[in-house]
Amino acid sequence: LKDELSNLSKQFETKIGEQTRTMDNKITKTVESQFEQSQKMIKSITKQLTEVKETNKDVLDITESLEDLEEVLKNQKKRGALGEAGLSLILENMLEPSSFELQYGFENGDAVDAVIYAKDGIIPVDAKFPLSKYQKLMAVEDDDKQDKLVREFKRDVKNRIKETAKYIRPDENTLPFALMYIPAEGIYHDLLVNKVGKASANTRNLIEFAQEKSVIIVSPTTLAAYLHTILQGLRAFRIEKNAERIQEGIESLRKHLKSFEKRHKRLGKNLNATVNKYDESSVKLRGIGRDIRDVIDGNFELDGQEIDNPKLNQQDS
Repeated sequence: LKDELSNLSKQFETKIGEQTRTMDNKITKTVESQFEQSQKMIKSITKQLTEVKETNKDVLDITESLEDLEEVLKNQKKRGALGEAGLSLILENMLEPSSFELQYGFENGDAVDAVIYAKDGIIPVDAKFPLSKYQKLMAVEDDDKQDKLVREFKRDVKNRIKETAKYIRPDENTLPFALMYIPAEGIYHDLLVNKVGKASANTRNLIEFAQEKSVIIVSPTTLAAYLHTILQGLRAFRIEKNAERIQEGIESLRKHLKSFEKRHKRLGKNLNATVNKYDESSVKLRGIGRDIRDVIDGNFELDGQEIDNPKLNQQDS
C-alpha cells in the first residue's frame, strides 16, 4: 500500500509538473502576444498623436494665414495690392509678356493697373475691391441699416466705375472701353443677380451705369474668358502681320528680280555689241591674211573665227 501510494504520488507530481509547464508556456505566450500587441498599439497611438500634432500645427499655420489675410482685407491699400496681384497672376498665366504691361503710365502721369495690347489699340484694366461696404452689408440684419448700406455700396461701386472710366483715352491709343476687375466672385455674382448679401438690391442700374461709362465689369472667371477671346484676336493679328511681312518680302524679291532682269538684258546687249565688233575684226583679220598670202605668194592664213551672238529676245534687241 505504501509503495502504491508512493507511485501515485510520483505520477500525480509528474502530471502536475507537466500541466504547470504547459500553463507556464501558455501564459508566457499570451503575455508575449499581449506585449507585442501593446507595443503595436503604443506605436500606432504615438504615430496618431504625431499626426494630430502636425495637423494642429497646420491648423495653427492656416489660422495665422487667415489672420494675416484678414488684416490685409481690413486695410484698403493692402486690399488693392491683393487685387492687383491677382490681376497680374491671371495676365501672366494667359498672355505673353509682350501682350500686356503692368502699371501703364499715361501722358499726364496717371497709371492704370494694367493694359492689354490688342490689334487696334490698348485695353486698360483696373483692379477694384469694394469690400468694406460689402462686408458690412453681409453682416447687418436690420432692414433700415441694410437699405442705407446698399445705397453706400452702390455709391462706392459707381465711384470705382468712374475711376476706371478715366483711363479710356482714345487720343492715347486706348480702345473705347476699359475693364474693371473685381477679384471676388461673390461680389461680382451679387451685382449680376441684383442681390447684395441678404438684401435685395437693384444692382442692374450699376451694370447699366458701367455700360454708359464704357466700362466692362469682370471677375477672375470672366476676365479669363475675355482674355481667351482677346488671345484669339492677338493670334489672328500676328498671323495677319506675318502674312503682311511675307507679302512685303515677296514684293521686295519681285523688285529685286526685275532689277536683276534689266541688268541681265543690258549685259546681253553689251555682249551682242562686243560679238559684232569681234566678228568685224575677224573678217578684217582674214582679209589681211589673204593680202599677205598674195604678197608672199605662199601658204599663209590667219584664223579669225566668228562666234554666235547671245540669244536675246526680240523685244530685248
